[in-house]
This record gives sequence, C-alpha cells and structure tokens, in this order.
Amino acid sequence: MKKIRSGFVLAESVVSLFITLLVAVTLTTCLGAQYKQIKTYEQRITAHKLMLINLDSEKNISKQTMKGEDYFFYNDKNSLKVKSGREVYQVEW
Repeated sequence: MKKIRSGFVLAESVVSLFITLLVAVTLTTCLGAQYKQIKTYEQRITAHKLMLINLDSEKNISKQTMKGEDYFFYNDKNSLKVKSGREVYQVEW
C-alpha cells in the first residue's frame, strides 16, 4: 500500500534543496580555506628551501622566482631573510 502525500511533496523538495545548497556552500568555504593554508605552507617551505640553498653559496642572488612567485633574499652577518609578498621569513644565529 502506497501513502499519498500531496501537500508535503513541495515542502520536502524545498527542504532537500536547502540542505543540498547548505552542504555545497560549506564544502566550498572549507576547501577555499584549506587551499589558502596549503599555499601558506608551500610559501614557507620554499622560503626555507631558498635559505638552505643560499646558506653556503658564495653568490647571493637577491631575487629569485619559484612557482610564479618572487622571493627576495637578504644575507647579514648573523641572519638570513627571505621576503615573499607580505611575509618575511628570518633565521638568526
């Protein structure tokens, strides 16, 4: 025996559409935040990689481009700095 619910079909459809849109918006927001965090980690790793490359190098290249982003390298007596965009990564000894 089949139940006939003529009045509730529209309400169920609207609720399921709302839940679907809510899930889609939540996933989009979370993925955007994760991609931003991954980019930050990638930038930090690249900056430290440049510090290690230029640590023993006699030739210091002040500007290097990796993965489409410019990194500026500064070497002092007791510190190394890599600047990328707004971020500055520094190691002192």
